[in-house]
Amino acid sequence: MRPHRLIAVLTTLTLVTAGAAPGIAAAVTVPVVPVASVAPADAVLVISSYATSPAEVTVGSRFSLSVTLTNMTSRKAEEVVVSLGEGATAAATGAEAAAGAAAAAGSDLVVLGTGNVKFIGTVAGKRSASVSFSLIASPKAAPGVYSVPVTISARNAGEVRSSTQTIGILIRRSPIFEFGETSVPRKATAGEPFEATAEIVNDSGYAVRGIVYTIEGDAFDITKGRTAAGTLETGDSESVAAQCTPRVSGDATLTVVISYRDDFNEVRTLRRDYPVKVGEPSSEGTSAPKPVEPTSESKSVFEQIGSFFMGLLGLGG
Repeated sequence: MRPHRLIAVLTTLTLVTAGAAPGIAAAVTVPVVPVASVAPADAVLVISSYATSPAEVTVGSRFSLSVTLTNMTSRKAEEVVVSLGEGATAAATGAEAAAGAAAAAGSDLVVLGTGNVKFIGTVAGKRSASVSFSLIASPKAAPGVYSVPVTISARNAGEVRSSTQTIGILIRRSPIFEFGETSVPRKATAGEPFEATAEIVNDSGYAVRGIVYTIEGDAFDITKGRTAAGTLETGDSESVAAQCTPRVSGDATLTVVISYRDDFNEVRTLRRDYPVKVGEPSSEGTSAPKPVEPTSESKSVFEQIGSFFMGLLGLGG
């Protein structure tokens, strides 16, 4: 005990109240200061990673969402429950963004199967646990980035606590292109050029931007073969033509490539292959002409003169 505290205690104990009998000290009550109890700290669970399968989610498609939680502390978390919250909204792009469109997860991202709540149980300190949900993106969903709240609750020191974290899911549109009149020969001859053409129709139900059509083939020398269609409205078509010359014989492939810009302004490509069987060039008409050999019926000039004189002499000819 420090000296000044000791002096204060001794002074208090030797005080005599007024009216007390000589030699008798009055009783003094020293108040007891309660010590504040420290509550144990809670375990901290965070979303360390998440992924969708397939990795690219398109409008109207089904997909699974896997969420991994990590306990960042050395204390265990008990009765852990994960739920996908309602009210996730989409930061729409393009015309939808201009209109300020936003969609709730309850209508555009719907949880299938057992629902939006999953029980994990105990997650030990410094450990991770994963949980998966099955979802579907509505066919009427707007393409964009959807913000999905994930609520995590756990029991710590006998009390249930919860926190909400947010993840983002990209929803894309996948355009549909149909092939109209297409002319690609199944057979060709090495060194002999031919024309390949393809007509592509936008059957997506919406306009597609930045369209470029090309015809490619590693085994061919190709001229032209590129058409920049720009924006193709729904139902419209555009054609591409190329002059193709096979280099060598064998199995070859011509590919019609469609590139376009999606709702996130990224260049995407679609490809369709056409097999071509390339044969060897014909040898007819390419070799040097053979010399004409005289037949038994044809005679040289000297033979004809000799026959003439022999006929005059009556010796035959």
